[in-house]
Amino acid sequence: MLISTSLIIQTGNTENCNQHKHVWWRHLFTCLLLLIVGTTVSAQCGWNNAQENGNTYYPTVGNQTVNVGSGAFVRFQVKNTANYHYETCGSSYDTQISGFNSGGGYVGPYNDDACGLQSSADWASNYDGEHRLQINSYPCGNYGAGSALLTYRCAPPASPAQGTAGNGTWNVYCYAAGDAAGGSGAWSSNYSGYYTEPNLSFSTGNRWVNTPYDASDYKGCYIGNDNHSWRAIRTGICGYYSIDINGHDDAAQLFINGVNRWEHIGCCDPHTGVWTGFLNPSDVVEFRVSEGGGGSNGQITFNRTQPALTPGNNTWNV
Repeated sequence: MLISTSLIIQTGNTENCNQHKHVWWRHLFTCLLLLIVGTTVSAQCGWNNAQENGNTYYPTVGNQTVNVGSGAFVRFQVKNTANYHYETCGSSYDTQISGFNSGGGYVGPYNDDACGLQSSADWASNYDGEHRLQINSYPCGNYGAGSALLTYRCAPPASPAQGTAGNGTWNVYCYAAGDAAGGSGAWSSNYSGYYTEPNLSFSTGNRWVNTPYDASDYKGCYIGNDNHSWRAIRTGICGYYSIDINGHDDAAQLFINGVNRWEHIGCCDPHTGVWTGFLNPSDVVEFRVSEGGGGSNGQITFNRTQPALTPGNNTWNV
């Protein structure tokens, strides 16, 4: 609340100056007092440690909602560098939102009246772990003073741009969309985040089980076990290779320089020698998988080999 007050000082006849020569300091004191009172002070509400329910929520790229009682908090799982949006716009009473870590320490955001008498704020996480968002009725009302509809969502890091190949390492881009046949927006809709894979040959089972969200260096928004997809893209490979797809769940594809060289719209079986040839450091290799239900996985192996030595017909093959 902002208190606005104006002070009007009028000058009278000079004959009264001697009578009021000691009053000037009173006017100065009054002006200073009004300046202090008229300043709007914004500060987060104190930590109440009153959880709305026993649930933990995982923000995705789409809007989600939960009802929260005044003075209570909701527990979220967040990832470093992801961006989160919270709002109570449209709720029936004057709200404030304040963000805390798992120990009740203030980490942000705070907002009072971004949308009328309700609250809206964006917050960039700088850690992996728990974020507790507390809702209060103004001014910092305690638990039981009503219920607000909290809308929340997540946005993945802006860099690297999805689809950018890693140079000498895999950039693995992850999507909260897909199905067992590689449809339903697989590899294009609901981009949620990424992680990196340093090994040329890799198995996702060494980094995570069921969902890439659980990779240790994953940065971005939540992806569940079902209906997701991922694409691993890299350059920096030099040599003659034969590529095996040792396993995949579900549909999988292999692209080289944007050309589909192999695919299996199915699940789980190994495939030996799906492509053989020479790769230059600038060639872009992409291995991707789309999941329907039950969790995904993928395994790819690069085998160094030699091209067949075929003699030329009246010419040299070098």
